[in-house]
Amino acid sequence: MAEAWTPKERVRATLAGEIPDRVPLAFWGSQCGPHDVLYWRLLEYFGLPRDDARYNFRRNKGHTVNFYDDRVLDQLGTDFRYVWSGSTDVNSPDFRTFTPESGEDQDGEDLYGVGFRATGYQVQVVPGRFPIHQETENPEEFELDPIEAYQFPDPAKLIRVDELKERLAFLKARYPDYAIAARAVNSFGLFEQTCHLIGHENTFMSIALNPPVVHRMAERLLDFFSELYERYLAVCGPYVDLVELSGDDYAGTFMSMVSAETYVEFYMKHYRELIRRIKSWAPHAKVMFHSDGNIMQFVEHWIDSGADVIHSCESNVGNDHAEMKRRWGERVVFMGALDVKTPMQRSVAETEAEIRRKFDIFKPGGHYILAPENHLQRDCKPECLHRAYECARAWGAYQPQPAGATI
Repeated sequence: MAEAWTPKERVRATLAGEIPDRVPLAFWGSQCGPHDVLYWRLLEYFGLPRDDARYNFRRNKGHTVNFYDDRVLDQLGTDFRYVWSGSTDVNSPDFRTFTPESGEDQDGEDLYGVGFRATGYQVQVVPGRFPIHQETENPEEFELDPIEAYQFPDPAKLIRVDELKERLAFLKARYPDYAIAARAVNSFGLFEQTCHLIGHENTFMSIALNPPVVHRMAERLLDFFSELYERYLAVCGPYVDLVELSGDDYAGTFMSMVSAETYVEFYMKHYRELIRRIKSWAPHAKVMFHSDGNIMQFVEHWIDSGADVIHSCESNVGNDHAEMKRRWGERVVFMGALDVKTPMQRSVAETEAEIRRKFDIFKPGGHYILAPENHLQRDCKPECLHRAYECARAWGAYQPQPAGATI
């Protein structure tokens, strides 16, 4: 009998374009974690004690996915374990005292000065609460001075070096044979963070009427993100197999929010440079690009930007998965595609059918890592999520299986 592959070997083979023993599995990266309520239900389902202080990796609890727990990943049998920089709290308003059941909203600001509101178990950006203001409401008259004067948070205070070193030591001792992924340094990428800093409407109008404003905002964000990644990867770069870019949602449910031509004009050169820098600081790692929605028109450009892995490959939004695999399946690793909106909310049987569907398309020839296509919300059934990963471990094997093999 051949010697069993380790998770690290499985992931590294896939990222190198080789065929592993089975499809690697991921969960709980920057773009595919469980809503807090689902996390607590998973703990109950697996019989694990709850300890919010220990597993709260977003200290401010400013998002709906505030926890990270290796114990759950052990139960699911995934191949990645994660490190984080601490800088993700830059996007987190301080909602530690917020009580979702109170029925009262709470407003707050992240470290950029962007306004957020907590309502029940949801956190949303507050329209109009953006930190870079213009004296005029006419985008054609917007000036660069407010962008130049804006002070970004201090990267030296955002990267928690001691915590990162402690996490690496823990992984070396507890998970030496697992692939390590570096979570993104920011919750939002160049496009989305621009929208949060100068306003969504102002961003879209400036793209059309005052391009220098958007170009300069992207340049400043590139410099800020670069310093965060440089400090982060100076500590963990030699040890990570995958580095996540901050998610940038160019695509909507059935159409894009901006065109592929807009990505090429305003953002492509900056992502190409950021990816080049990341690979210089983490020379053994591959880089992952994430966007929600229908990404068909963007995939080619993200590959040209230097991305090695593309997440989320979302279902039921117009993405043609078979066509994606046919056109780009040998040039990039697709990650995700596990539908988070329907099967795991309904039944184990529908969840099993979902795994078979996605493996039929993405598994052949390798270049695929199964993961949820987005964050899992609180309507997901723990038993369905558990079954999804059981099936994926059993049916993801590339070597021949006996007829009628079951778990």
